[in-house]
Amino acid sequence: MGGTVQAPPQDEEDAPLTLPDVLSHSALTAFLATLPRERVQALAEAHLPQGVPHDPDHLRRAIESPEFRRGAAGLDSALRTGALGPVVRSLGLRADAALGVDAFLGAVQKQANEEGGESSAMQTD
Repeated sequence: MGGTVQAPPQDEEDAPLTLPDVLSHSALTAFLATLPRERVQALAEAHLPQGVPHDPDHLRRAIESPEFRRGAAGLDSALRTGALGPVVRSLGLRADAALGVDAFLGAVQKQANEEGGESSAMQTD
């Protein structure tokens, strides 16, 4: 995707990583700032609902919204209970990626790295 969202530092004694931590306004804003405006525009077009202007400013507003925070918290809860097994498998991830936030994020990162490697190999062929 052109960059990575950095998880906040975590001590061994801290609570487990949560999606609201990873998808915080500050983390996502910092991530978006690393991308060219055209890439942010493409993300806005791909992820904002119909009826909302598809521009970077509205994408930033969306990640600041209470609805976004509730959605991240709900996804976090579903990952912690393993309720997303079928969804995770439909994304091409192993079933154990649905067994917590760390497992899910690790599987997504691994898949992105593998797909990135395939894209690089295809571009050099």
